[in-house]
Amino acid sequence: MPNVYDYLDRVRRCPGMFFDLRAGPDEQLFRLEANLQGYSSALLLHGIDEPGARFLVEFAWYLYSTRGWSGSNGAIRAILEHSGTADEAWEEFWRLVAEYRDAESPRFQDVDSDEDA
Repeated sequence: MPNVYDYLDRVRRCPGMFFDLRAGPDEQLFRLEANLQGYSSALLLHGIDEPGARFLVEFAWYLYSTRGWSGSNGAIRAILEHSGTADEAWEEFWRLVAEYRDAESPRFQDVDSDEDA
């Protein structure tokens, strides 16, 4: 069953399918955050038990617990505030997601990933 990381992998591979590439990387990150909020809301509304249902909240907590970055305005804002440029924030987001995914991997060991779906 696909999960939040399958979605994120698709966005990273081909952001132009999800966002207007004329928008800057900071705007793309905010749009991605809105998409993830919708993703989480849909899972919770329909009672779908997927470990990524609280991805944004848990990712922000991870950034706080590992770096001391405030997540009160969300993980995206924290990453933007701690990056030199929006382009650097885009790259840092993906690096941190990979790091978080590795740290959280036991939660996903029983989730079937279907990257081709």
